[in-house]
Amino acid sequence: MKTAHLLAISLLMIAAVALFMYIDPKITGLPVLSTRVVILTTQGSNCNMTFFQGWNLVSFACIPGSQEMDFLNITYGSIRTYDSSDSSDPWKSYNPSLPSYVVHDLTSISRAKGYWVQVQNETVFFKNSTLAKPTFITLKRGWNLIGLPNQTISDTYNTFETLIPGLDYIYLYNASDSDWKEWTWNTSLPSDQDLNRSPYGFGYWIYMLNETTFTIQ
Repeated sequence: MKTAHLLAISLLMIAAVALFMYIDPKITGLPVLSTRVVILTTQGSNCNMTFFQGWNLVSFACIPGSQEMDFLNITYGSIRTYDSSDSSDPWKSYNPSLPSYVVHDLTSISRAKGYWVQVQNETVFFKNSTLAKPTFITLKRGWNLIGLPNQTISDTYNTFETLIPGLDYIYLYNASDSDWKEWTWNTSLPSDQDLNRSPYGFGYWIYMLNETTFTIQ
């Protein structure tokens, strides 16, 4: 009986504290927390791209989450990415030909990142998978190397409009003709702007004037 009585008192005290915090959380000195519920959806997708001899700047739209390195089931010499959140050592790499005791600082592939992949011979990569949406990419001030995980090819302005005015300019490398494409919204680049569309399957170098989050639906 005594135990039941103490339990009842304890429950009343807990309820009173919860009500007190709900009515006026400022009085308690505790922070008011806000949460965001993100509902991820998936859709059928595939990665279908040609790797040309030399270096290719690519991304992988057909990834629901981080994948192990064997996801890229082709013969390649090296794969690298640029992690803008690691200012002291931003370049990460993986080389499958190195001995097993070598520690690589690139251990997985993400749909949110762009990758430099070096191959000796032209080869085709195909993978059926699913794409998770939306994708949130943290962009740091300065250079960022990202992927574009969607299934839509649209005008470059429409794709990156939400980053303006923090966005300065964008570069894409097309290995099929060994050519750099570029785009800016504010004419900060003096040369011709020839990145008129934003295809997926490529990596994008983005120069930001401030930090922000890029949401790709």
